[in-house]
Amino acid sequence: MKKIMGLTIISISLLMLVAGVNAAGSNLNLVLTSQTPYPAEPGSNLDIEVELQNSGYESASNIVLKIDLDSPFELLPGEEEEKKFSNVPPSGSVKASYNMHILDNATSGDYNVNFLIYTGSSRDVSIKKNITINVRGQPDLIISDMIAPIIEPGQVVDIRVKLKNIGSGKAKDIKLSFNSTDEIIPVFSKGLIYLDGIEPGEEKEAEMSLSIADGAEHKTYPSYITATYKDETNTLTTQNFTVGIPVEGTVILQIIKVEPDYERGKIKVEVANKGTGEAKSVDAKLIVNNETIDTDYISQIKANKQTTFSFNMVSNGGKGTLRMTYLGPNLRTETVEKEIVLNFSAQNGIDSTTMFAIVIIIIVVIYFSWKKLFSKKKKK
Repeated sequence: MKKIMGLTIISISLLMLVAGVNAAGSNLNLVLTSQTPYPAEPGSNLDIEVELQNSGYESASNIVLKIDLDSPFELLPGEEEEKKFSNVPPSGSVKASYNMHILDNATSGDYNVNFLIYTGSSRDVSIKKNITINVRGQPDLIISDMIAPIIEPGQVVDIRVKLKNIGSGKAKDIKLSFNSTDEIIPVFSKGLIYLDGIEPGEEKEAEMSLSIADGAEHKTYPSYITATYKDETNTLTTQNFTVGIPVEGTVILQIIKVEPDYERGKIKVEVANKGTGEAKSVDAKLIVNNETIDTDYISQIKANKQTTFSFNMVSNGGKGTLRMTYLGPNLRTETVEKEIVLNFSAQNGIDSTTMFAIVIIIIVVIYFSWKKLFSKKKKK
């Protein structure tokens, strides 16, 4: 009989504990009434409001509501874990709000946030409730870099585009497409690139092949890369990026011929531009033994064109250097040096043309002298 009485007392006590705050005729429940923003992003702040509802027929007095946070949530400074309510009326409710922060490394998903509800001053009776908070990272792609060689008309070039996800969620099923003018078109399938996914903070590289038309001008062509991808909820997003494709061309200066001009006392150096770009403001110096002998200038040498520089005659022969400084298609100042052989010297005597004229005159004089002499002999 005593055992039965003891078991009965224990059972009643357990029932009272299970009833918790339902004792005295109250029945408390907790619901989430608002979440801002929704969904919440990793690395952001979050405001929530919960409502403590009493569906019983009696008031609940001296109620303490305590939030029990786990990672990835943390309360902001100044926020208190506990909210106290002196009375929750029957069929009534009270509200409590919390400001918290979501850690950067949070993954997308639904998180349970636990609350403890205490009743009475001794807090020996409590119940556990939870609410669900939705966290969804949002991807955000940028082009962090574009690597390309010097692009010339008539070429097929490969460019490497680096994509970085600076958002808080994974970008999935990424598709990149390239569009530009008629002068720049993608080559076959390399104008459409697929990437599996890019995690937050991750960077991936895509390679595209482009064909540059022969008649392309030396300028930067505005082009467009379109990225379409899905976030973790499979929502499709499209982003457009404007990039510049610089068609520059190159300057290749070559010495064609070096010859003396004895009549003017000059050395003529013929230079051709074998490249595809224009050399502007070309300053040419003839240097011998580290000494600048003379300087010549021309405003431009177009692609596949040539010009002739003229310098003062060098009397000691040997070797020299032609140093040419110019403004290239990329608007950068470039300098190229070419070695030239000066296997001739200045002539102070009679040049070949004058010598030829003198020989002709001598022949004429001899001829008329002989003719005159022959005529005198004939008269005798």
